[in-house]
Amino acid sequence: VSILAVVCCLAACQKTTKVAVENRCGGPIEVDVNGVADPVGLGYKHEWTVIPENETSSLRSASDPVMRQYVWVRLPSSASVPDPLVFEPSELESSDHKVVAVIVGDLCPGQ
Repeated sequence: VSILAVVCCLAACQKTTKVAVENRCGGPIEVDVNGVADPVGLGYKHEWTVIPENETSSLRSASDPVMRQYVWVRLPSSASVPDPLVFEPSELESSDHKVVAVIVGDLCPGQ
């Protein structure tokens, strides 16, 4: 068995889960999701995605089991970078290889 075959098998066998955000706010929101609290400090830029009201968007993949997720939420017209919301695994809704961070109520920007 070649080393390449073993590496390919290990890569293919690693399970991943989609991380999504559901917008239950009264209008569109702009979000970024990451598995680390300070992606900018690690050299990454925030990648903002607009999610319309009452829609869900898959934003990244994470290794199983999904650990703590950090979700930055702002109004689409904002240039500020708010502190992230922290979702523990138990706070994420899960179904069929996907976990969802639900933004509702006082988690919505401007609330």
